[in-house]
Amino acid sequence: MNNRGFTLIEITAVVMLLALILLLVLPRVLEVKENSNQKMSNNVKQILYSDAGEFIRNNNYTIKSGNVYCISVNTLINEGATSVDGSEYASNIIKITIDSNNNFNYSMPKNCTEVSN
Repeated sequence: MNNRGFTLIEITAVVMLLALILLLVLPRVLEVKENSNQKMSNNVKQILYSDAGEFIRNNNYTIKSGNVYCISVNTLINEGATSVDGSEYASNIIKITIDSNNNFNYSMPKNCTEVSN
């Protein structure tokens, strides 16, 4: 008799080998995915910061050392002042502090008090 199929032991061995490979590879794949999402989130933040700075420059705000401006991400989205989908940060506020060299420093604090002279 000529049996050309696989035995139950052979099939079980292949399934076990595939399960072992999956157990070894899956955590790394999930880690890479998480890192990718984090990098994308950081990139969106950087673009929002840049867009907020341009919003300050283009809307005649006084750029003077010590000034602090608070711009909501919703404002950037509604004014069409951003090129990214910032909906993940829509409820956040971007704080722009102007240092002694008139450089912009950005952050996303929970609260922001605007100070300008």
